[in-house]
Amino acid sequence: MINRWLLLLVCLFTLSTVSGCFEQHSIENLTISMLVGIDVNENGQLIISQSSPVFSTEAKENEEDYEVISNSMRSARDRFDTLTLGLTSSNKAQVILIGKELTKVNGWQSLIDVFFRDSRNTVSARMVYVDGPVSEIINFKPKDKPRLPFHLSKLIDTALKRNDTTRTTIQDFHRQLHEKGNTPSLTAMRKEKDIILLGTALLNQQAGFVMNVTPGETKLLYILENKTRGEFPYTLIMPMNESEGIINKNILSFNMQKIKTKIKASYSDGKFKFNVHIKGQIYLTEKLFNKGIRDSFDELEQKISKLMKRDFTKLVTKLQRAAIDPAGFGMYARAYAYPEWKKAEKNWTDAFKEADVNVNVNFKLIGVGAIE
Repeated sequence: MINRWLLLLVCLFTLSTVSGCFEQHSIENLTISMLVGIDVNENGQLIISQSSPVFSTEAKENEEDYEVISNSMRSARDRFDTLTLGLTSSNKAQVILIGKELTKVNGWQSLIDVFFRDSRNTVSARMVYVDGPVSEIINFKPKDKPRLPFHLSKLIDTALKRNDTTRTTIQDFHRQLHEKGNTPSLTAMRKEKDIILLGTALLNQQAGFVMNVTPGETKLLYILENKTRGEFPYTLIMPMNESEGIINKNILSFNMQKIKTKIKASYSDGKFKFNVHIKGQIYLTEKLFNKGIRDSFDELEQKISKLMKRDFTKLVTKLQRAAIDPAGFGMYARAYAYPEWKKAEKNWTDAFKEADVNVNVNFKLIGVGAIE
């Protein structure tokens, strides 16, 4: 009996030392920031904004938006607490919007430190580059769309199914910034009549915006990275000379599947050299030109591979001229030519700019559809 009482006392003492949720708050007393925006206004001031759902049956609007001038994310939260009806919390944030003007500010990436420093914050929110003022998106209130944070998340996830854009979380972005073998990339969007995805925003090693690439180029970028999950629909303009009026009859569309990418790196003659081998299967989904397929099956297959090689080479050249490496060629240089990589790692994009990249493409045509 004494042993049982002693065991019970030990258990009670142990439980009393376990930390619990002493700061519990009901949802009605919280302002949950589902969407966070960071931008710079015309006066060069840092603007932090947020959009939060309203949990009240009496409220006419289901979201509340606030914007404050602040010098950090944490001090902005204190300002939000003086405006909102509940304590501000960012642990459920879905999207972090980064304004175009902000990416021109040297060292802007340090602003996201709070998401890693404070364990109550999330690191899984999507980071999105806004080609324009963040306020245009934060203040967008379409009546035929769900709450804005969910609308943006769904927009990104839908585009990801066909690899039209990239998905970069706060944690991914942090990794990209510290990986010397590649440069960061973010989902890119803009507010026009509606919110549209532009493809992918490519940044340099200092997180400054360099350029956007289209959804088609984003697919090629994914293939160079050997990230080949999901659908890869693609359209080529074939050299058929059949274009008539507003209908371009040179168009050929297809889906790529079972794609495999192999990249080997070496160093000679004072520069890095990369041999890229891409192979896969394709099946046609659209053909507007009149020339038959079955009599020239092999010829069409070779033409598609040749045109795809052209597009891959054009994209790589574009990246080299801009001195950025979102495909991660630097990681292959480190793996295959480490001594030379070690000398170039601090200024890898300069070395990549001078590198020789040879792309070989071999796609097999496995289907032409139900009709000739």
